[in-house]
Amino acid sequence: MPGGRECALCFRARQNGKRGIIVKNKIALAGAGIVLACSSAAFTASAATAAPAGNGTVAAADVDAAAAPPSCVKIKKYTTYNGYRSYSITNKCASTKKVKAIFKRAYDSSCTAIKPNKNHKFVPNVPIADWDKVVKC
Repeated sequence: MPGGRECALCFRARQNGKRGIIVKNKIALAGAGIVLACSSAAFTASAATAAPAGNGTVAAADVDAAAAPPSCVKIKKYTTYNGYRSYSITNKCASTKKVKAIFKRAYDSSCTAIKPNKNHKFVPNVPIADWDKVVKC
C-alpha cells in the first residue's frame, strides 16, 4: 500500500489468509466505481439539460430545488448503534408524500410513500455509506 496504510477489511482478510478474494473484490469494486461515476456524470448532464430555462440554461441549484421534498417533510440525520449513517423522515404534511433517500457510496433507497404524521427510517446497505440528500419522487 502507498504510504504504508491498509484498509481494515484488507488487513483482517490478510490476517485470515484470504488475500486473493479481497484482490478480486477490490477489482470488482473499482470497476463498479467507474461505472457509477460515469453513469452519475451522464445523469447530471441529462438532468441539467432536461428542463432549460428561457435562456437555455439551468443552474444546479434549480435542479436540486426541484427535487427537494416540501418543508413539511422533516429530515433527521442519525447514526445507528453500529455506525450506519441513516435518515429518519417524518411527514408533517396534510397528504401522503413520496420520498427517496440518496446515499454516497451505497445504493439509493426505493421511492417510499409516507403517510401524514408518520415516520420512516432509511438505513443504507453498507456501513461505509454517508448522507447525501433526500428527494421527492
